[in-house]
Amino acid sequence: MGKRGRIRLEDLAGWGFILPLMAGLLMFRLYPLVESLRLSFFHTNGVVETWAGWDNYRYLLLDDDFWEALRNTLVLGGMGIAISIPGSLVLATWIHSARWCRTFFRAVYFLPNITSMVAVAVVFQFLFYPTDQGLINYVLTGLGLPAQGWFADPDTSKLAVALMGVWHGIGYSILIVLAGLQSVPGELYEAASIDGAGPFRQWWHVTLPGVRPILVFLLITGMISAMRRFNDVWMIGGEAGNPGGSLSTLMLYIYRVGFHSFELGKASAAAYLLFVVVFLLTLAHFRLIRFQRRE
Repeated sequence: MGKRGRIRLEDLAGWGFILPLMAGLLMFRLYPLVESLRLSFFHTNGVVETWAGWDNYRYLLLDDDFWEALRNTLVLGGMGIAISIPGSLVLATWIHSARWCRTFFRAVYFLPNITSMVAVAVVFQFLFYPTDQGLINYVLTGLGLPAQGWFADPDTSKLAVALMGVWHGIGYSILIVLAGLQSVPGELYEAASIDGAGPFRQWWHVTLPGVRPILVFLLITGMISAMRRFNDVWMIGGEAGNPGGSLSTLMLYIYRVGFHSFELGKASAAAYLLFVVVFLLTLAHFRLIRFQRRE
């Protein structure tokens, strides 16, 4: 009897430790997910609700602003990935082959990743200032090249924002690739060297296949991160994604519809369409991992 009572008290103590965490998850994770799904089927401003059915989803699929936001999100994500993955691979290979100061270079490249994105946006606004007062334009004009509009020009704003995102996040990618490089067996390099392969051929035929799963991981997670892009584009272009809506991402679209127009039903529907996109990317990631394991 006493033993049973002791076990029961231990169980109660365990539940006492778990319940605050479970309550937080239910309140701040599960409830918003369920409530957002419910709101996506209503016309509502947060106070008055009327049943909408699938109208909110149909509206989004016919809304040019929604498709423009999706296109901008994919372009920004694609540009960032096209720069960060090759760049992180080259830098990680260089750090991995360095004979000294490896820890120093890891810290230097990772330092921007722990910097506030708001602070990064402020610094890059100065660097990419659209006149000769900006550091980048000052260098360009010094080289005899024309100054660019950067954040003030729809033709160059995406590139500037992509470069800003790459600078902020490439340190994380470098550390992930470094982990992959360290997992490549050294015997493969020795065998390639015996076969007469030079440094470049070793890198191409040994290093790249060895880190291919890591590169796939960075590709998928990079696109998922791009889907959730908000802070930096909001700091640069405001809720409208200026200039000319060229920086309007899906997250900005949801924010604008939900908190500016107070159309919470449409904003919730847009959030769930974003969830579908992220879910498909995640599913593709798992499928690629499974396919690589079979090889």
